[in-house]
Amino acid sequence: MKELLEKALQKCDEAEVYIVNSKTMPLTVFNDGVIEVLERDLIEVSLRVIKDGKLGVSVGSVSNGFDKIINDALTAAQFGVPVDYSFPKPIPYENRKIYDTELVSMTPDSFADVAMGIFSSMKKKAPDITINVYLDKQIKNIRIINSSGLDQSYDVTQYTAAILSKFYRSKDGINKEICMTKFFDFPEEKIDELISEFRSTETPCKVPTKSMPVIFKPSATWSILYRIMVGSNGENYVKKITPLTDKIGEQIFSDKITVVDDPTLDYGAFSVPYDDEGIPTSKKYIVEKGIFKNFLFDLSSGAESGKGSSGNGLRVGMWNRGIDIPANPRPTNLVLQPGDMKYEDMVKDIKEGILIIDVIGFHSGNMLDGEYSMNVGVGCYIKDGKIKGRAVDTMIAGNIYEDFYNVKGLEDKIEYNNLGYSPAMYFSDISVSGTG
Repeated sequence: MKELLEKALQKCDEAEVYIVNSKTMPLTVFNDGVIEVLERDLIEVSLRVIKDGKLGVSVGSVSNGFDKIINDALTAAQFGVPVDYSFPKPIPYENRKIYDTELVSMTPDSFADVAMGIFSSMKKKAPDITINVYLDKQIKNIRIINSSGLDQSYDVTQYTAAILSKFYRSKDGINKEICMTKFFDFPEEKIDELISEFRSTETPCKVPTKSMPVIFKPSATWSILYRIMVGSNGENYVKKITPLTDKIGEQIFSDKITVVDDPTLDYGAFSVPYDDEGIPTSKKYIVEKGIFKNFLFDLSSGAESGKGSSGNGLRVGMWNRGIDIPANPRPTNLVLQPGDMKYEDMVKDIKEGILIIDVIGFHSGNMLDGEYSMNVGVGCYIKDGKIKGRAVDTMIAGNIYEDFYNVKGLEDKIEYNNLGYSPAMYFSDISVSGTG
């Protein structure tokens, strides 16, 4: 990789080589007990160059030869965006607990045994529910080398375990997924929770159109927390298109809301020692007791804003993570800190309202302004403190900069979701549209 860097520097002003060496082993147990397991080894390379003040990027494999990677990056630089930053020099960083030797040592046979154990436990308790069990084991080495003298790498593992169920004659279902950077035993209580929620949705219920209390399960909270991520994005700050542009130090939510970007979590799903541009990561408050604290910056937005990178230049997009995604300002583990309510007490407290387990169309509405307008993919109708059945043909709409003042309570524990970790959220008043 040093040879690639040196060759690129013969034709450009600055260069960075980003390499991911990954081994993955996705495994699925289908409802009929058939097991499918794959093993994949992959080396991916991304080259970023700065030439005449413009950035060019190419992604490929070294098997295609260095010349193609370099020429593709130089061609991209001809039409690239102007940049006013340099690739970073080496900066001390703290190691994270993100590597698990037990996970690394697991063979396909031992992995299959784990999957069949989860499958058997689920089927023993609920043989009538159609399920797939999905496991994935990832082992990665990530290395960054640049023309400013930076050359550093880290090893990371990741383990994902999920039970995916399906309603009768439907593509929807109740899913339970956990992701960590170490191996864990799939909790029996999550299996029981899946079964309980599945049974709760067997009876269809029409929901009236009006404002009412709403509970978001942790599996659904990411859809509204995503708006916080967009609002605190450094690129949007530079463009002055976020409503939070001049809100540092001001109250934007209820004092119940504290949101943290936390890459320091031991074995956290997205914990990393430094970002995908080589800048060390650190724990930082985005919102603390309702007060807006920080924007998140990558090298580009940090330079344009004059605030510098916050260690949040990550190769993450709306739907996935990958070497082909340009580094942009993103949180690592986005953590909504817990409150003091039990989930069961939230349900009991509601005279009439809904419970949201999953949503469809989370990106609908003007996310920059905090708006949302989403279908309730999987949810329940609550009446007199009891779940009556599945909420059908139901939508919710609102704005986080208004609704986050109406948070009646947060669950007293956090769980994994697509962005990081959060508790269940209980809102006293959200606009709901139904056919009841």
